[in-house]
Amino acid sequence: MNLIPSDLRLPFKFQRRQFSLTVCFAMTINMSQGQSLSHVRLYLPKSVFTHGQFYVALSRVKSRSGLRILILNEDGNPKSSTTNVVFKEVFNNI
Repeated sequence: MNLIPSDLRLPFKFQRRQFSLTVCFAMTINMSQGQSLSHVRLYLPKSVFTHGQFYVALSRVKSRSGLRILILNEDGNPKSSTTNVVFKEVFNNI
């Protein structure tokens, strides 16, 4: 946003550029466990690597409208799917 004073009495002209910023916080998926968040932005440059980690990341948001996901392929281009890692051995002794 450019701000230009309208006061013609000033002996010079100047312009100030202002950027709108929004405060945000970043945390790991593990640190988000147990929290309910209204907005979640999930950045996945690689697939999640632990059992159930993708589920934990998705289940932290209170509503679907508060969730945004960016998944990248090996070339760094956006893609539309990822792998939810589940180790079936975890359920063998249940």
